[in-house]
Amino acid sequence: MSKVEQEQRIELWLGSVPISASYCEYLMQQTKETLNELRKVWGVKGVSHLKKEPLAEVLADEIPGELEKWAEVLTVPQVETVDKLIAADGVIRGDLTEPLLPLLRRGLVFPGVIDDDDVWAAPKELLPCMAQLLDGAEVRRRARANTEALRLTRGMLVQYGVAPVSTLFDMVKAHMSDMDDFLTYFRIVYEVCLNDGGINYQDEHFCAAEVQHPAKIIGEQKLRQAIPYKPSSPEQLKTLATKGHMPWNSEQKAFAAYLRKSHGVSREDLEAVMIGAWYQINNEVPMTDLTTWLSSEIACASFEELSELVSHFNGFYNHTPQWALKGNTPSEVFEQYDKPRMRPLPAAPFGLPNLDGNLARPDSSSAAKPKKVGRNDPCPCGSGRKYKYCCGR
Repeated sequence: MSKVEQEQRIELWLGSVPISASYCEYLMQQTKETLNELRKVWGVKGVSHLKKEPLAEVLADEIPGELEKWAEVLTVPQVETVDKLIAADGVIRGDLTEPLLPLLRRGLVFPGVIDDDDVWAAPKELLPCMAQLLDGAEVRRRARANTEALRLTRGMLVQYGVAPVSTLFDMVKAHMSDMDDFLTYFRIVYEVCLNDGGINYQDEHFCAAEVQHPAKIIGEQKLRQAIPYKPSSPEQLKTLATKGHMPWNSEQKAFAAYLRKSHGVSREDLEAVMIGAWYQINNEVPMTDLTTWLSSEIACASFEELSELVSHFNGFYNHTPQWALKGNTPSEVFEQYDKPRMRPLPAAPFGLPNLDGNLARPDSSSAAKPKKVGRNDPCPCGSGRKYKYCCGR
């Protein structure tokens, strides 16, 4: 911007200031609630009792000194946005973008209006600090590593829905030799949580924003300690991060082919149905509700058609990777973990026909009577829950 433009005024939330105003003057045009949020985000302690003006003065003094630590969690798009701000002398026009969110959240840029144009403005006194941070190659190298770690994490959360932070870190570390500090990793991903970037944090777990009830999925995963998180390659995880859902396997594609052939579903509607089913299955929507939803999406002319649709959908369900199963499908869990633990049936559990065609009843005195499962006993299905809360419902 030219010198004349720098003398213009910018309309902020509570009033206008010159574009070249001090950082404290920018902060004074925010609400006390906003300043308190900035205090919490930056971890400035011992100032919650201050009134607005002294609080703004403290923040304007403290925040510039914290920029170097904040730069440790920057991503490539954020670095590029800061570069753009510096090149534009602190004022850029356009819509709010995802890389601008952390700068907005941390009070480094402010939304305003100049000559009826929406702008994003950084106080001029912050620009030299930002430029100095980005002058070296280390911040940019770290930003590339941070971006890579976030892409892998996003891919894992598409696959698992939720996972312990420590588990995600171990898996990211296995793919990235330069991501070896747990606290740094936590700060990188938690910065996304602070900015509503599609990842949430709950009970020492990172969660995809699409998970409607994280505590429920966390509980389901804890019940399945013997089942590991299904591994994926870095390339697969990056694809998941881009697509936002798991790729369709052969059984799911067969369901799609059935919908197109038997119900004439268009390609556009088909993708919506498939993704909708995938998210509802992963959010543990009951099968009765799923069936009701499916019948509202796919018109059936008769009960027979509906029964056939549900039958095909059961195949889709059993071969859909599920968050509660740590990215495994129900069929994989059955074949790999449940089936090997099953005991073979007795050779003749029931009466077998004699030569005359009559049933030969086993001797009741020698036949072992099945043990009755109590309502508070562990469920025989192996879920780990009580019978009355599982198969006994």
